[in-house]
Amino acid sequence: MSSAPDVTIRRALLSDEAAVMSLGDVYSGRDYLFALYSDLVQDPDTYPVVAVVNNVVVGFYLTEPFDGGVTVIKRAGRVAESYRGRGVFHLMEAELERHTAHERSQVMYEAVARTDKVDHLIDRFLSKGYRPVYRKGIMNKLLKPSNYGRQGNNTHLTLDLKEMSRQDLSLMFHAENDEPRLFPQKRLFNFYLGYRLMDENIPSILCKGGGAFYSATKNDVRTDGCEPYHKPNGNVQSQNGSSHIRTIDNRSSSADSNMKAKINDVKRIAMVTFYRFLPTRTGYLYFLDVYATPEAVTSRDYLQSHLQRHLFTARRHFPKTNGILCVAHDLHIPKDLISSSLAQLGICEDLEGQEDFQVLYEKNDIKR
Repeated sequence: MSSAPDVTIRRALLSDEAAVMSLGDVYSGRDYLFALYSDLVQDPDTYPVVAVVNNVVVGFYLTEPFDGGVTVIKRAGRVAESYRGRGVFHLMEAELERHTAHERSQVMYEAVARTDKVDHLIDRFLSKGYRPVYRKGIMNKLLKPSNYGRQGNNTHLTLDLKEMSRQDLSLMFHAENDEPRLFPQKRLFNFYLGYRLMDENIPSILCKGGGAFYSATKNDVRTDGCEPYHKPNGNVQSQNGSSHIRTIDNRSSSADSNMKAKINDVKRIAMVTFYRFLPTRTGYLYFLDVYATPEAVTSRDYLQSHLQRHLFTARRHFPKTNGILCVAHDLHIPKDLISSSLAQLGICEDLEGQEDFQVLYEKNDIKR
C-alpha cells in the first residue's frame, strides 16, 4: 500500500476516547481498552499516543511502567483498517521509544506481549533486540449464564481455598525469589503483562476487578466434607470444652511467630490463580492465569476447585451477561486437563479463531 500522508503523533486525550474506540475491537471480543481507556490516559505514569491525519484519529498505542519503573511495556496498539500497512504503527512506536529513551531515565527494559495470531510481527521485534522470555499456553471459552449452575464431579472435595491478600502476595514473592516453586522464571505473566516478583507490582495485580486465590498442598486438603484444618490461634480447647487462653507477654515474639507461620503457609501453596475481569462492548472478559507445582497438576482436584471459585466470581459480577473466559497457563500444566475440567463445569464452547499461546518479549538495550 502507499505510504501514509502527513501524520501527527501526539499524546492521547480523554476527549479522544470515542475516536479511539471507533478504530474497532482488535482482540476478537477481548478488547480491554473499552474499560480501561479513561484510567490509562489519565494515569500520569503512562504515555498514550494517537496518530492523527486531517484531524481524524487513525491510531493509538501506549507504554506503561512496571517493576517500580525499570520496565515499560507497549500495549493496546491499533490502527484504523484503511491505514494499516502504511507506516502509522511504526511512527507511533518510534514516538513511544523516543519518550522512553529521553523521559524515563530509570527504565532498563522494554517489553511487549504477542500471540501466535500475530507471528508475522515477531521478526521485526527480534530485529530490534527483543528476545522471548516467557511463553504460556492459552485458551478462550465462551461463558453464558446458563453455564453457571453446572457443577463438576468433585463437589465433595473441600480445598483450603483462600483469597490472596497483599501481604500474602508479598510473602510469596520473597519466598519464590529465594526458592522458586510456582514461578520458576521468577516473574508473572498475567493479563498479557509481565511482572517481576516485586512488591511495587502488587497494586497492579490485586486491584479493582483483579485478585487471586490460592490452595495448599494435599496435606491441607480435606476430602471428607469437613472444614480444612487451621492451626490454633492461641485459644486451646480442653477435653471438657473449656477454653484455656495462652497469654504471651512478649508481643514481638508473637508477631515473629505469626510471620514465620505465614511464611510456612506460603511455602505450602500448590496452586495460585490470578484473575482480572472487565466489561466489554458485548459482555465481559474474565482473564485467568494459572500457576501450579508439579504435584498440583497430577490431580484434577486443585484445578477444578479453583475453576469453580472463578465461575462463582464471574456469576456474582455478571449474573446475566455473556462473557469470554481467557485461561493462560504455564506449559507444564496440560491443556487437556484445563479443557476437560472446564467441560465438567459446563464450559465447552471455544471462541472462534483463538490463539494457542502468548509470548512475552523483552529487550534491555535502551538507546539513549
